[in-house]
Amino acid sequence: APAPDLPPGAYSVTIRATDDGTPNLTQSETIQITVEERIGPIACLTGPPLEGLLGGDIGPAPQGEFVDITCLEIRNDQAIERSELAWAGIPLPRESNLLNTESLTVIGPDNRRLAAQFNVVSRWGGRPDQATLPIRWLQIAVPARVVAGGRSYYSLRRYTSLPAPTDPLSASVRTAGNRVVVETGLATFTLDPANPALFDQIAIDEDDDGTGRTTVYSHSPGAGPRLVFVNDGSDVTLSTAAPNQVLVDNNGFSIVETGPARVVVQLKGHFADAAGRSRFTSGTLAYERFGYTLIATFRRASRDVLLEFHLRNEASDAMFPPWTDDVVTVRQASFELPFSFNNDRSVYLAGQGTVTRIAPSGVQVEQRKGGGTPWVRRARILVNGAETETGVAFTDPFLALGDSQYVVAAQVPWMRYREPQAIAIENTTLSLRFISEGQVVGEAKGIWNFAKISILPIGARTPAEILQALEQAL
Repeated sequence: APAPDLPPGAYSVTIRATDDGTPNLTQSETIQITVEERIGPIACLTGPPLEGLLGGDIGPAPQGEFVDITCLEIRNDQAIERSELAWAGIPLPRESNLLNTESLTVIGPDNRRLAAQFNVVSRWGGRPDQATLPIRWLQIAVPARVVAGGRSYYSLRRYTSLPAPTDPLSASVRTAGNRVVVETGLATFTLDPANPALFDQIAIDEDDDGTGRTTVYSHSPGAGPRLVFVNDGSDVTLSTAAPNQVLVDNNGFSIVETGPARVVVQLKGHFADAAGRSRFTSGTLAYERFGYTLIATFRRASRDVLLEFHLRNEASDAMFPPWTDDVVTVRQASFELPFSFNNDRSVYLAGQGTVTRIAPSGVQVEQRKGGGTPWVRRARILVNGAETETGVAFTDPFLALGDSQYVVAAQVPWMRYREPQAIAIENTTLSLRFISEGQVVGEAKGIWNFAKISILPIGARTPAEILQALEQAL
C-alpha cells in the first residue's frame, strides 16, 4: 500500500496475516518503524571540490553525450573534514544492460572528473568474467572530500564515447624480474612474492611532485609475520629471523586489483617449526596449523599502506568430538616493519588526545584483555616496560617514529573492540601486534585485523603538526 505522508518520528505498525483475501485478526504482529526527514531530490554534484590533482581531481568532465546512472553518497562520521579514497559496491538493475566499465566515470563538484576505479563484483545470471551478461554489483573506488559530519554526492556517468583519463599520480602495478612493483605516484613499493614479509623495498617522493625517490625501508631478517605460541608449557617463537620458519604457500601471491585508484595484493603462507611443535596431527592427518593471509592496499597519490592480517588455527579433524581439543594459546601475532632512520629520531605517541614526543625507547600502546571485578576494559601505554598512562580504552591510540626527514605512523582502528592488541616500537622497528598477550585461539578459528601505515615526509611542518592531524583522521 502507498506509504502515508507522515512527519518524521517513530511509529508502531500492526500487520495482520491473510492468505485468502480475508483478514485474519487473530494473527498479527506489531513492529516499530522510523520515518526520517524527507529530503527530496538530491543535487548530485554537491560537497567541497577536491584539492587538485593530489586530491583526485584529474580535469574537467568529458564532453559528449552521457547518462547519469546514479548519485554516489559518501558520508563522513568524523568530527573533522576528510579527504581520502572511498570505496563500496553498488547494485545495478538488469535493465541497464551495462556490460563493461569502459564507458564509466565519476564526476564531482564543479563538474570535475575524479580518479575513479571500477571492478565487476557480480553479473546477472552468471560469473563476473562472463562479459556478455549485465553487471549486477559494481565496486567503485573514488577519492572523496567530505566536511565534518557531512555528505558529498558524486555522479556515476555512462558516456557514449569516453576519452582515457590523464593522471600522472595513478596507482599501477608491474613486474620487474621476480619482483612486483607498485607505483602510487608518490611512492614505489617493491614486493617479493616469494618472501613471507612481502615488502622488499619502499621508496617515497618527498615533495609531492611525483618525481624522485628516497628509500626508507629495505627488507631484513625478522621483518614480516611473527608468531609466539605455547607448546607444552613453553613459548615457541617463529619469524623470518630464522630460515624456513615462515613460508609462502604455493601460488600464495596474487594481485587482486591493479589500479588506477588503488592496487590490492594478497599473500598467503604458513608458520613452520623444524621441531614439529607447530604441526597438527590426528590419525592420518598431519599439517602446519598456523596459516596467515596478508592483504596490502596501496592508493593513488599516497605513501600509505593499508594492511589486513588474518591468522588462522587450522587444526581440526572436524569428524568427531570433542570440538575444542585443538585450541592453542598465542602470546603474540604481529607484523614487523624495520625502517631506516637517522640518529636524530624520536618517538611520537598518544592514547588520549595530544600527540607527545619522547626520546627513542621501547614503547607500546595497548588495549589489554579486560579484567577485574566488576569486569572492565583496560588500556595502557608502556615506556621501557613501565606504565605511563592507563584507561578503559584510548580514543586515539597512535604511535609513530621519525627523524628530521620523515615519520612512519601506525594506527589500528577498533583496537578497543579487538583486545588484546597493541602498536609497539623497538629500536627502529614498528610492530603491529594483532595479538599482544596470551589469547586462546580456538580450533579452526581465524583472527582478522587491520592497520594503517602512514609514511610522511616532514617538509615545512613539524612532525607534531603532521601527526596530530593524522591521529584524528582514522
